Amino acid sequence: MTDKTGDQQSGMLLIGYGGEIQRIAPQATAVAQRDVVMKAVFRSIWYSEDEDPTLNTSGVPWSTHYYGDNYPRLQRVKARWDPRDVFHHALCIELPA
Repeated sequence: MTDKTGDQQSGMLLIGYGGEIQRIAPQATAVAQRDVVMKAVFRSIWYSEDEDPTLNTSGVPWSTHYYGDNYPRLQRVKARWDPRDVFHHALCIELPA
């Protein structure tokens, strides 16, 4: 579906996983979900927990949904390479407390 400017407003993407991607350990990269055969990505343009983490009512932090157990390691990387939090948005890796 597109809006009057031609920008896509919603869609679905199926990403095939499995095979070689499963040879990489979940903690080796930021993408922790490597034990699946396929990912379905649904996209809609409106505010959701993806764009506003305060709307997440699941009881599971958004960072766990996205990064699994890799988040603390990614926070250490952020602290080393972006200690002043120059690269910041609603879903960025936060500096460690």
